Amino acid sequence: DAQDHCPGQGSFFKSSVEIKNSELRLVLHGSEKLVKNMATALLGSDQRPGEDYLLDIFKEATNLIGGNLVNTLELDKNVGMGVPEVQRVDTIEQPIKGPELVFDIDGEFFKAAVFS
Repeated sequence: DAQDHCPGQGSFFKSSVEIKNSELRLVLHGSEKLVKNMATALLGSDQRPGEDYLLDIFKEATNLIGGNLVNTLELDKNVGMGVPEVQRVDTIEQPIKGPELVFDIDGEFFKAAVFS
């Protein structure tokens, strides 16, 4: 059960994006450290990314994951993605209605959910 693996509080990044011309929405949550690790992998370890850069990194991750989801589901050709909304949050919403997956990425929390 995903709720058993979900951390209670901390600092997380949340993104949400509409799958256009469908009833679906993709919501991602990633720990602050995971997003900082992603930024470090792109920038190098000698630079400290600012808040705006971290938000942009998670937005791009959402675009990649959402784009792959749309392609994998082979939805109608009119289906596409909206623009992801990204924010920092202190808690993970529970429960989200719909399928969700929780991942441990190098010891850090990541969750993906799709719902209508």
